[in-house]
Amino acid sequence: MGDPVGGHLNLYMFVVHTALLLSYFILCGILQWMLLCIYMKHSHIVYTMICFFAALVLLTCIHFSQFLKYGKPWNYVAILFCYELLTLGVTSFIVDSSVGAAIGIVMGAIFIWAGVLAACYALIRFVGYPNPYTLSGIGVVGLMISMVMVAVDQVLDSRICGEIALVIVMISVIIMMICHVLLTNDSSDLLKKEDTLLVAFVLYIHFVILMVTIFVFVIRDRRYSKPDESQTTVSSDTFRRATEATLDPTESFKYIWLND
Repeated sequence: MGDPVGGHLNLYMFVVHTALLLSYFILCGILQWMLLCIYMKHSHIVYTMICFFAALVLLTCIHFSQFLKYGKPWNYVAILFCYELLTLGVTSFIVDSSVGAAIGIVMGAIFIWAGVLAACYALIRFVGYPNPYTLSGIGVVGLMISMVMVAVDQVLDSRICGEIALVIVMISVIIMMICHVLLTNDSSDLLKKEDTLLVAFVLYIHFVILMVTIFVFVIRDRRYSKPDESQTTVSSDTFRRATEATLDPTESFKYIWLND
C-alpha cells in the first residue's frame, strides 16, 4: 500500500514520512538548544545570528533550484546544512535563558505548533477550507503590518506597538503554516518522495519562528520589567547626610570624625 510508484507516495505514506523527518528535526534541535543554552557565551551571539540569516538565504536558494530539491544526494546535504545553520542561529535568542525557561518555551511552541497541525487536519477532513492562496495573501499582509509596527516601536519606544507586532507575526506564521499544509494536500498527486524532506523542513521552520517569537516576548517582558536602577540607587553622599541627620549630636560627632 505504501510502496512508492515512480518516486511518488500516496497521501498516507507521505504524511508518515514527513512526520518521521519532523520528529528527527525537532528532537535533534531540542538537544542542541539545551547544550548550547548551558555552554554558550553571550559573545557568541554574533556568530549564531550569522548562521540564522545564512540559513534563510540558503533556504531561498533551495526553493529556486530544482537540483537542490531533487538531485540526490545534494538535496539532503543542502537541507541538512540549512537545518544545522537554522538550529544554531536560534540559540541567539536563548543565550540568556536558563535551561528551565528554554524548555518551557520550547514546549509551549510545540503545543501551539501541534495545535495548528491538528486544526489543519480538521480543515482537510471535516471542513471545506478556503483557497490557500487567499489565506497566504492575508499572512503576507500580516507580516508587512508587523514590520510597520516594529518601525513604530523603534521610533516611539512604545511597548504596546512591539507586543502587537509580535502577536501579528505569530498569527501570520500560523496562517502561512495552514496554507502550506493545505497546498501540500491539494498537490498530493504531484508530490514525490523527495518532497517529504522539504515539506518537513518548512514545517520545522514554522515551529522555529513560533518559538523565536515566544522568546522575544519573554526577552521584552524581562527588559521592561527590570526596575530602573537610576531611580532606586542612593548616592553615598545622600546616604551620609541622611544618616547624620538621624543621629543625636554626640553620635553625629563620632560618625563625622570616623568617616572624615
